[in-house]
Amino acid sequence: TTLLSSAETRLDVARSCDGKTGLHWACNYNRLSVIRVFCSDARCTPAIINMKDRRGSTALMYAVEQGQLDTVREMARVKGTDFGTVNRKGKTLLEVARQRNKTRVFHFLSNKHYFASQLRTLKEIAAFNIAKDITCESDVKQLEIPKSLISLVTMYLEL
Repeated sequence: TTLLSSAETRLDVARSCDGKTGLHWACNYNRLSVIRVFCSDARCTPAIINMKDRRGSTALMYAVEQGQLDTVREMARVKGTDFGTVNRKGKTLLEVARQRNKTRVFHFLSNKHYFASQLRTLKEIAAFNIAKDITCESDVKQLEIPKSLISLVTMYLEL
């Protein structure tokens, strides 16, 4: 906390050429105590918490990419954390967790209210809600719904 107590210390400055702030690094390496100190600083606004690096990733996106569930949970406690963020490729947190096979993080995100902000279409919302109540893939095939919806339900069921 001594480092942050100095008025000259800026939380929004990246010290590396890739645009990562201290919070990016802390989330990437699951440094919960650093995250708590950083986010408890009165100058740590939602704009700083949700700053994007040159790849278009927030600190939270790094935690998701690395599968740092404890960090994702910690960031969920931080007021102003944007769980609806997308990276430069347009991928949501949930999509990144799924693509990188970070199952525990995917389930945390999908079981929280943040997930609703990441669903882009009514079709995705319907598929997710159906998948929550189904236990096996054979049940999906018996549903009388469009094939495009069946494929989405199956995707959510597998994760």
